[in-house]
Formats: sequence, structure tokens, C-alpha cells
Amino acid sequence: MSTPVPAPTHPVTALRRLVGTFPSVLLGYSGGVDSAFLAVVLRQELGRERMMAAIGRSASYPLAQWEAARALVRRFDIPLVEIETRELEDSNYVANPTNRCFYCKTELWGRLVPEAPAGSRSCATARTPTISGEESTGRGMRPAGAPACVRRSRRPG
Repeated sequence: MSTPVPAPTHPVTALRRLVGTFPSVLLGYSGGVDSAFLAVVLRQELGRERMMAAIGRSASYPLAQWEAARALVRRFDIPLVEIETRELEDSNYVANPTNRCFYCKTELWGRLVPEAPAGSRSCATARTPTISGEESTGRGMRPAGAPACVRRSRRPG
């Protein structure tokens, strides 16, 4: 007789367990599917007092996307801070290389970390899957994920 294999943990259950261990979280939030999902899970698991979503505002961020992102945080009662970013002042970003997201996110994370709630030990960003044709930095991430990893942020998954 064989030993039964335990059923794998559902990924959302595993995510909820992981974020529940965080004392508090500042989430880099774009309003895209990944960060929106993570924002809702964080809000459900940590409450308003232990999490905050942060969105970078600049001329490179489309107005319609910003409005949609704000609508979602209102709907789910997610605390939000908006931070002005200046990636258009970075010649590396303006050159529009294949890893331009790295420079945009470097600017964003450089401004997010000082905004983290007092006593916060965790910042988070949603995992962005590699898109065919883009240079990957490994672990299924696009270059945009690298600044978060450099700043010792958590990337669920």
C-alpha cells in the first residue's frame, strides 16, 4: 500500500498565509491585475492599519489607468498614497531600452521606501511574468522586478 500524497496548498491560501506573517506592508501598486489582486488580499489579511498601496504618478502613467487604479482602492477600502515620480528625468529611462521598466521601478522604489509605515519591515510588489521577447532577469520576472529585489522587498510567489 502506498503512502497518500498530501494535496498541494492552493496558491491563494499560501499567499494569504505568507502575507499574514508580515507586520505591515507597503505595496507598489499600479492598478494592473497583479498589484490589484495583491492589494485586495493584503487588505483582507492585514486590514487598513497594516498595509498601504502606493502608486507613482508621472507623465508616463496614463490618466485612464490611474483613474481605474483609484476606483479599485475606493471599492475595496484600500489605503493609498500617491507619490510623484520623475523617471522622465532619467536619461536611461528616456532612451527607452528593453529594460526601461527597471529604471522606472528604480525611481518608484527609491521614493516608496521612505513612505513605508512606521515599523514596516516588508515592501511588496506583484510578480510580473516574463513576456515573450523581453529580456528576463530570471525567476519569470521582467526587468521591472529587479529594483524591488535590490531593495529587499518581498515578491510573493
